[in-house]
Amino acid sequence: MYFTRPQVLIIGNYCNTSINLFWDAKIQLFLLLQFCRVQTNKLFCNFS
Repeated sequence: MYFTRPQVLIIGNYCNTSINLFWDAKIQLFLLLQFCRVQTNKLFCNFS
């Protein structure tokens, strides 16, 4: 398959954007899990 240069750039930008959004979501999920873990530990330490 051959693409003209503008098509390649558009496809490349779309892929980069998708990957960045995917990573942002993964990082935010990770941070949320870390935050929940810390909060849970605090609660656990307070109760025990």
